[in-house]
Amino acid sequence: MKYDTPLVRFHNAFTLVELLVVIAVIGILIALLLPAVQTAREAARRMSCTNNLKQSGTAVHNHHDTRGTLPPECAYGVSAENLLDLVPDTASWRVRLLPYAEQTATQNLVELNPNVRTDDTATPLVDERYALSDAERNTLGGNKISFFLCPSAAKTECDLSSYYDDPDTGERVTKYASHYYGVAGALGQMPDTVSYYPVNALNSTYSVPMGPMTIPVGPIADSGAVVLNGRLTLASITDGTSNTFLIGEISWDRFGGHYDWARGTMNSAVGLPMVSGKGVSYNLLLNYGKNKPDGTTLPMTFNKPDGTPDTTSYAVVQGSGQLAGICGGQGVGPWGSNHTGGGNFVYCDGSVHFVGEAVSAVLLMSAASRDGNETETVP
Repeated sequence: MKYDTPLVRFHNAFTLVELLVVIAVIGILIALLLPAVQTAREAARRMSCTNNLKQSGTAVHNHHDTRGTLPPECAYGVSAENLLDLVPDTASWRVRLLPYAEQTATQNLVELNPNVRTDDTATPLVDERYALSDAERNTLGGNKISFFLCPSAAKTECDLSSYYDDPDTGERVTKYASHYYGVAGALGQMPDTVSYYPVNALNSTYSVPMGPMTIPVGPIADSGAVVLNGRLTLASITDGTSNTFLIGEISWDRFGGHYDWARGTMNSAVGLPMVSGKGVSYNLLLNYGKNKPDGTTLPMTFNKPDGTPDTTSYAVVQGSGQLAGICGGQGVGPWGSNHTGGGNFVYCDGSVHFVGEAVSAVLLMSAASRDGNETETVP
């Protein structure tokens, strides 16, 4: 007897409907996983940034143990007759950290001999300084120092082209920036008293032309741990080393004011722009500039805590994708980062903490001051 065998058919490929379903499922999975992956990557970058600042903080303590002082923002020399008779551009506090952060080979690329000041009538008296020529800055700045850079920042090179061209040929010289700046103190009125935070007396009125604008250079904060011509010790931090900022980050992408990491100040005929250290003012909160759109005018009046203006004021214009003005020698720092919600700071005890952008200006100013006896501290 003959039986008919049912014909069995095998599908060797997906139907169109099945293929669309698979693609849709994959798309949903990617949409669900991608934010988690990005969050994990940013968390790793933020941890790396924390480690960079920790390394800098450790190097500062090694410098203090060896030299007996905290490194100054930079040290300059002036004559007793003319306060604007400045030495050439001086080395930043970062240069002084090199031998204490396993970067002796980089420091040895140039000869950094301290020059003894002979005029004891100038104030304040500093017994040494490091002056850098353009060629020496090109040599040092051409080296990328990884622990001076935040991994979340897109830019690693200098922003201001006129300060990284070869002075002889005019050709572009690649020089690297630093996203970490010394905290020079607070600017404005102390939150607990009617007194004002001290400023460096040399730079209260000078201004520097920048493009179409003339922007005041001063005042320069002088109440912090990393100050111009500083000879501070950890004992000088009477507010407590665990309460006082030492170094913070300015690493958000649209900030347009990164000089090379080796530059401490500039030799300017109209003032003393400070490059590697910044202050904290009452109305420039953490990530303030980062969160403003291009074309915004940033009022830089140093308001009192009650909102009334201080006597010193100037305006800064943000545009062309960069923050102009406070980028250069201005004493105020547009602190902030690409990290979500705040930025990292290393304190004078060497610990690193993430400070949220919701922290009030009063608390930021208190943390920036070394000896103001403020009653409030950053949580």
